[in-house]
Amino acid sequence: MNEPRFDPERSAAIRTMLTQTVEAEPARARRVHFRITLAAVLAALGVTFGGTAVAVALSGGSLFTVGAPAPVTTSSSPAPSPSATEAATPAPTPTAPSHSLAITGDRIMPHDIVSAPGASPLWSIDLPALGGAPGCTYDTVIDVSDGYAVVQQSLIAASASPDHCDVSSNRLAVTLVDTAAGSIVWSRDWSWEPSDGDSTTARLLGTSGRVLIWDRMAGVGPAEVLELATGETLGPVTVPDGYSIRELNAVPGESGDVIYTAPRLDADGQPTTEWSVRRADPMSLGTPLWSHEITADQVLGYNPIGNSSSVLNVPYLRDGSGWADDVLDADTGAVMAAGVPERSYIYFDGFTLRETGFTPYGVPSAIAGIDDAGNEFWSRESESGIAIGRVDLPGQKPAAIALNDGSDLALFTAGNQLELIEGLTGQAKWTADATACDVDPASFDRSSAFFTLQPDGVLVDVYKRCAFDYATGDAVDVGARRDPGSLGSAVDYELSGGYGTGGQRVFDGVIPGSGTATAFDAVSGEELWTIPIASDERWESAGGYVVGFSDGRMFGIG
Repeated sequence: MNEPRFDPERSAAIRTMLTQTVEAEPARARRVHFRITLAAVLAALGVTFGGTAVAVALSGGSLFTVGAPAPVTTSSSPAPSPSATEAATPAPTPTAPSHSLAITGDRIMPHDIVSAPGASPLWSIDLPALGGAPGCTYDTVIDVSDGYAVVQQSLIAASASPDHCDVSSNRLAVTLVDTAAGSIVWSRDWSWEPSDGDSTTARLLGTSGRVLIWDRMAGVGPAEVLELATGETLGPVTVPDGYSIRELNAVPGESGDVIYTAPRLDADGQPTTEWSVRRADPMSLGTPLWSHEITADQVLGYNPIGNSSSVLNVPYLRDGSGWADDVLDADTGAVMAAGVPERSYIYFDGFTLRETGFTPYGVPSAIAGIDDAGNEFWSRESESGIAIGRVDLPGQKPAAIALNDGSDLALFTAGNQLELIEGLTGQAKWTADATACDVDPASFDRSSAFFTLQPDGVLVDVYKRCAFDYATGDAVDVGARRDPGSLGSAVDYELSGGYGTGGQRVFDGVIPGSGTATAFDAVSGEELWTIPIASDERWESAGGYVVGFSDGRMFGIG
């Protein structure tokens, strides 16, 4: 059973408008990440370490119920000047931004460092020392916009924490950093009863300018919504009586809403087979905008919407009946299709890809392009499977979730064929012999990127086996090309002797200058420069800028 075809005239109008909009954009403005979601794989709970969530986003389940939370202590921290040694002092208000702070959904492009950085960092700030010393936290960077990033620090759980760390309570710090100027805009710190099962994290709520603090494992940590610009708490997030909630999936756009699935609880507080799928303001979860009821043993919510589409896929399992899906209108909650066989939706720029008929390896045998209303406007089928090679493009869209933000698809099909198609129309741009790529479409592993688009317009296999001209499909010699990863576009940075690259942890002693960081031209492979780094140093992209972390400090590389 397919989704109803609503209104053909409206569908055609939407498709024409989307095609014109994408074609009007500069080609470089569409180079972003393609993120591929496997539909046939049942997400499993991952290991969690203190406040760091290393867990697959599942909604609901029988292992977790919500009890009365333990007290959570919060504090507002200072906005220190960009200095490596200056102690932080309390500030009554956030630091005024040095440039515009706004989440528009626009791509954040890397600021490549072509020339060797100076001997000293451009700027340096001290991060909150949770646990009493550097090295006691897992640190995560969340890109906000060009020149802004949120740094999340989660205290390592007591069972895995270094001996010198104070783990008498769970701790979480969230800091908004101006990575262009090198200053802290605001910083927040929470503490609560220790638990090894905690997974409290911060995430952006679309482009609403809000931040959600939430434990997807239904723990007892902080649960609230912050204003991104100031760090101020706007309100608490409270689980409605009679329900258990784990994952809150942000709705793209400016609403700040979330969509969640929740089982009803019986009189003993145990989950039942009665589930509710809801869209709500996270500060008013008990008064949803809409709700959809399902009777099932398990309901998943691991395929959140990533574009302007209203198509929401809800997979569920009934004992003896296997997996099925209800497809809902995310705006109204209306049922677009009910009880359909297992399927998956991948969200691209301007259209959504529907996958069905999965092989034992999770590869679809049928795909279709659908518009925002769920109307199909092209389709492809292959009994042997159609493998969609993920294409890594420069830049990120921080507020978009599960968005493959581009309009092209790279398809591997039987006979060693690689086809690049325009997703808005289903028309092939080119077809090439992909024998050198060594891909079996029926058993293709889509867990990682397959292609990267380099600055000279060449698609390069990340395993360096094949390369193609992005415009024509002509085969290109891979040569000495390198994968710049998430840090750069035209420059690839390689660290040696730092954290995770052969160095040592901060609590084992920091040795300045014991490692090296080398930059290479991503196309030619030519070495551009080399500088020394500390033994615990690591680099990340933060708001498009390359930043370093070492001995409790965050600093600008170039």
